[in-house]
Amino acid sequence: MRRSLALLATLAALLVLGGQVAGDAASEGGRGLVLGLGILLLAAWISGELLAALRLPRICGYLLLGVLLGPGAAAIRPSWFPLALSAEEIASLKLVDGLAISVIAFVAGGEVRLDRLRDLLRQVRIVLPLQSVAVIGGMMLLLPLVVLPRLGGELGAEEPRLAIAAVAALLAFSNSPAVIIAVLKEVRARGPMADLSMTFAVLVDLVLIVLFAMTLFWIVAASGDDAGAAGWTSLAPSLAWHLLGSIALGAAVGAAVRAVARGIPGQLDAFVLVIAFVIAVVAQVAGTAPLLMGLAAGFVQANLRGSGDGLRHAGERLLLPVCCVFFAVAGASVNLASLATLWTAALAIVVVRLVLLWTSTTAGASLAGVPAPARWWLWTAFVSQAGLSIGLVGEARRSLDGLPWSDDLATLLLAVIAIHELFGPLVMRLGLTRAGEVRTAAPPQLVAPASAPEPSR
Repeated sequence: MRRSLALLATLAALLVLGGQVAGDAASEGGRGLVLGLGILLLAAWISGELLAALRLPRICGYLLLGVLLGPGAAAIRPSWFPLALSAEEIASLKLVDGLAISVIAFVAGGEVRLDRLRDLLRQVRIVLPLQSVAVIGGMMLLLPLVVLPRLGGELGAEEPRLAIAAVAALLAFSNSPAVIIAVLKEVRARGPMADLSMTFAVLVDLVLIVLFAMTLFWIVAASGDDAGAAGWTSLAPSLAWHLLGSIALGAAVGAAVRAVARGIPGQLDAFVLVIAFVIAVVAQVAGTAPLLMGLAAGFVQANLRGSGDGLRHAGERLLLPVCCVFFAVAGASVNLASLATLWTAALAIVVVRLVLLWTSTTAGASLAGVPAPARWWLWTAFVSQAGLSIGLVGEARRSLDGLPWSDDLATLLLAVIAIHELFGPLVMRLGLTRAGEVRTAAPPQLVAPASAPEPSR
């Protein structure tokens, strides 16, 4: 209790200090990226510790703090509240997204071992088709009948309901590998659910990107926009490069990492940051995905002959500050105004999605031979939505620009993502606990002890 009160007092003092600094720096163009990162990092860490004292996931604390400080909460935030982040500051903080995603993905890729991957893929090839058909097909059938009629005037009277249902159904199939990795690392989960959920989430992303691009092409072509439909000829090569190029470049980075890491066994924490920076920069220049590059790099370096666990442990030590900033910024991007406007329709979509996820994933896990109790709780890992889902909504808005219902559809989908983003980590932690895969862990620290030299295998 004393620790919680001390943390709460520290958080309040930090917010007051941040507000004062913001006021002093306003005339000079803002507080700057470095100072903003520092304030957000410490405040998010304290918020996570406060929720951990209540036996809730720390990631929920990071997200809630971001929501409270973000521009989307301006309508409900009291006028006397000492600190708030502007849209410009959120945009500048998003510059670290590529770096954060690269660290998270690199650590996740290092967890996947080749000998275990064969068994996981055998199970995934049963669960993935069943879940995709059930969730996408079920949403396509139920949305026009159950959800969209409730929207009234929000989308207008002339909207093509099949097209809206198609976009929303594909978004319902998406999940968040970053959230899955963060929750697994926080509770040090080990077991069938932990292994399968991470591999499954990555493959879902690959399938979803292809299906989403094809669906947008179909909608644009059906609308009679010849210029938009002709863009498919340039979209297909771009999509192939986005997927295959990301994996190839990531594998090359992983091989180089393994060769260099042998000569710097005592500097691995800094080396992982360098790796993440290289991945983020290459992804931005080459137009590839930092998530896929990081996963490929981590997987290759971990499975090369003679690889040790030093890089993986170094990445895990960096996950805490990385997750603090990444998920706080994600929370600050939540638009509470759109959620308040369309919460009934958004909640209906959430309920339909949860039912479809639960039934299809549980049935697929049972057919695939996933042991109990993991098979009953595997679905909880796929509730969260975050970065990729928001990115796909933005792509849909750009591709469907000019159609009368595109902006309203994007608002509705962002409201749905906001709900999943906020309570998804809590549901996943509950599932891991019921599956018996949560291990007792010491509270994470912002400053980790020095690492020992990496052993060789």
